[in-house]
Amino acid sequence: MAGIKVAYSGPCKTSQPCGGRGLAPCGAEEFCNQPTHCGRTDIPGKCTPIAQGCTKEYNPVCGCGGQTYANECLAHAQGVSVQYAGACK
Repeated sequence: MAGIKVAYSGPCKTSQPCGGRGLAPCGAEEFCNQPTHCGRTDIPGKCTPIAQGCTKEYNPVCGCGGQTYANECLAHAQGVSVQYAGACK
């Protein structure tokens, strides 16, 4: 299939919990995705691969930290969780 890259061979890995108290940090090529919770230590997120090869589709999202990204993939490429859909207010 055109435009699809193989991340690795073998079965898909399951996301590990992260960000909560006592949880291990994510791997080097991952970030702790905590959509809508933005870094709260009482609610764990999930280790998510840092996105690569994003499209230029404009579907703005507000990332944790208050920066608007053109789409969710571009936020994840920077290791940023999405707080909500739409431009930051």
